[in-house]
Amino acid sequence: MKSKIPIIAIIGPTGVGKTALSIRLAKSLRGEVISVDSIQVYKDASIMSGAATPQEMGIVKHHLLNYLDAWEEPQDFVPTAIRTIQTIHDRGNLPILCGGSLSLTEPLLFHPFVEQQELFVIFLDSQLEKLGRLTDCRIDGMVADGIKDEVRRLYELEKQNTHIKTTNTGAWKSIGYTELRKSCEEPDPQMSDEIFQEGVKVMKENTRAYFHLQLEHIWFSTLPELFRRQHKCCVLNVDSKRTFKRDVELPAIQKCENWLSQVASSPWNSSLRTSR
Repeated sequence: MKSKIPIIAIIGPTGVGKTALSIRLAKSLRGEVISVDSIQVYKDASIMSGAATPQEMGIVKHHLLNYLDAWEEPQDFVPTAIRTIQTIHDRGNLPILCGGSLSLTEPLLFHPFVEQQELFVIFLDSQLEKLGRLTDCRIDGMVADGIKDEVRRLYELEKQNTHIKTTNTGAWKSIGYTELRKSCEEPDPQMSDEIFQEGVKVMKENTRAYFHLQLEHIWFSTLPELFRRQHKCCVLNVDSKRTFKRDVELPAIQKCENWLSQVASSPWNSSLRTSR
C-alpha cells in the first residue's frame, strides 16, 4: 500500500505572516513552498500581492508564484498544485502550502487527493487591531518597494488590452490596483502623488475590511469543515513582528516535528529533518 504524503498547510488572513512562517518551516524541515494565492500567481503583481521576494525564493524553493500574465485566470491551479505536491514528495521533501486565498485554498484542501493524504493545518490568528497595524506596516513596505511603479505597469497593460474587462479580472482585481489606479490617470506629477497618497489610505482601509471577512470565514467555515473532516489543526496567535519567532515560528516547528514523527516512518522522518 502506497504511503500517504505528509502535507503542511498554513492559512490565515492577509498580512499575518504566512510567508515568513512557510520559509522558516521549509528551512527547518527540508520543505518546498507552494503558494496558494489568487494574486501571487501573477508576474505583474508581486509587490501588491505580498509574494515572496527573489531573496526569499533563493532560500527555499517556491512553486506557483509569478507564472500567469495579468489577464489570465488560475483555472488549472488545483490540479497543478496536486502535481506539484507529488513532485515535491517524490524528491523526498515536504510540501508546505501557504494559503493566502480562500478561493484557492479551500478547493485544494478539500480535494479528494489531499483528503487521502496526511494533512496538518496551521492557522495564524490575530486580534483585529494588531492585524491592522501589521497590514498598515506591510502596505508602507509595499510603497517603499515600488508599488506605484507596479500599478503604473498594470495600468499600461490595461490600456493595451482594452478588449479585456479588467474589473475583478486577473491581476487587476488585487487590492491596491483599484485604489491606486487613479493616480496613473493624472498627468500632473504633484496631483498624481497626492492622489496616490489618498489611495494608499483607502488601500489600508479596504485591506482591514478584507482581513475581517477572511477571519470570519476561517473561524466559522474553514476550521469547522477541517475539524469535521478530522484533519489535524492548530491555532497560533500573532502579536507582533518582534515576538513572531517566539510566539509562532518556534512553536510551529515543534508542533510540525511532533506531528511528522507520528505520521511518517522513522527513516523518512529522520532524513527529512535538518538542523535549524
